[in-house]
Amino acid sequence: ALAGPGMAKPNLSRRLRPQHSPGLLDQMFFRAVDGTRQIGLAYRDLLVAGIAGLHGVAALWSHIADRQPGLARLSPHAEAAARTASLQGWLVGHGLSAEDAAAIAAAPPLPFYVLFEAEAECQGLSLGVLGSVIVAETMLGILDRDPLPSQRAGGDTAAALRRLEAAAKVKAGTLASLRGIADMPGLVRLAATAAEIRAGDLRFL
Repeated sequence: ALAGPGMAKPNLSRRLRPQHSPGLLDQMFFRAVDGTRQIGLAYRDLLVAGIAGLHGVAALWSHIADRQPGLARLSPHAEAAARTASLQGWLVGHGLSAEDAAAIAAAPPLPFYVLFEAEAECQGLSLGVLGSVIVAETMLGILDRDPLPSQRAGGDTAAALRRLEAAAKVKAGTLASLRGIADMPGLVRLAATAAEIRAGDLRFL
């Protein structure tokens, strides 16, 4: 159950889409930072993306298609023509002129595209394929640069998990089921098992 007697009603998160809550567009928090006098977080995201020199959407999809073609086939937006048509349709449907929509769809800003993709592919419930790859690559890069002590001794994943169990002082075999976890509730239940927390105590699941 999401809520019970004496419990606060949960504040559900907004779906992922090219849209920001009013607070993130308020000049009290995100004032204009340049001569355009644009306010809000959305403008800052686009500005930083340009300054940081992020890879373009087309280049990222080309790289994924070359390295992991099976992964690219999971997305209806991996192919340039389909992606451009989908973006143009969304932009025109949200009030842009055909000319402006075509220009943006040809080279969409990465922050905008990730939100568009989440809405178009997953109804905003999760990131789309490219957005998920970006997050996963970031996390893997961090883990690769700063491995856990249990990873530094070498060996396969099973050996590393056994060392992690010993370091965390949890029952042997507790982490063996990590391989079968595919979502956050599963990960939370695993952590609860390791900490000997009863499943019924996890009301938010």
